[in-house]
Amino acid sequence: MGKKHRKSKAAPRAADQLPVVTPTSNSLPPIQALWYESNRLWGGASIFSAITLTVMASMNKDLRWMLLLAWPFAAFTIWTATALLHHKGHRIRLAIVGTALVGAGLYGLYLWLRPNQQQSGFMQFTEMKPVYPLFTLGKPLMLNVYYQNKSTFPVVGVKQDAALGFIYGPSAQAKSGYVRQTFARQMLNDLKATSSYGDVGVGGTIWTTVQSDHDLTTNDVNSLIEGKVTLYVISHIEWTEHPKGFNLCLYMDRPPGPRVEDFSQLSWHVCEQ
Repeated sequence: MGKKHRKSKAAPRAADQLPVVTPTSNSLPPIQALWYESNRLWGGASIFSAITLTVMASMNKDLRWMLLLAWPFAAFTIWTATALLHHKGHRIRLAIVGTALVGAGLYGLYLWLRPNQQQSGFMQFTEMKPVYPLFTLGKPLMLNVYYQNKSTFPVVGVKQDAALGFIYGPSAQAKSGYVRQTFARQMLNDLKATSSYGDVGVGGTIWTTVQSDHDLTTNDVNSLIEGKVTLYVISHIEWTEHPKGFNLCLYMDRPPGPRVEDFSQLSWHVCEQ
């Protein structure tokens, strides 16, 4: 009888065995945010910008000391932004230079925002306009005297007054000193009872209406044309930063005729000091 041979199964090789991996929450590597998506970068930049803009927007209060608080946040932002540089020495040098430049810029901003510059608004004479046709018989001669805020800051506590008068005599220049003194006293007395215009914003315009003390007659108009009478307008304006204010004295050349269609055709001169 023949012998029966059993076929034995060979043991599996180690190379044929696959490991069984059970996925877990810790099996994936952590995802790192890019440097320009870092919360540290944008957080520091936001705080720096917020402080700087707050200081610039505060027109009535001196908050420039807050710029010193903004500087460290700028340095922190620059250090985070230089994370792309793998050479530590280059990164440190670049961060130092950037922080120094920002510090210089903040110091310049500190000087530019000085309080005395913030309150340096001023009013400037711009023009005169007749209320109705200049030489209208039977009505007083009436003119509007305009001033405008020509600065980049508001002007606080503005007061304005003006006066108009006919001065008899041939020499307008010789009478300028008398007119200035006489009208100035009159206007200063009037200003004591004049309420303030308040604040005049950038580009804002104010005006005062002046008029003659009687209705115009044919004799008045003829005297102006012949040079026997000179028309004077003197204006005074003051505000909080300039409590003494200043006067503007103007006199008109002889008009070309009794009917003045275009007021700009008239020639006005500044009175001599």
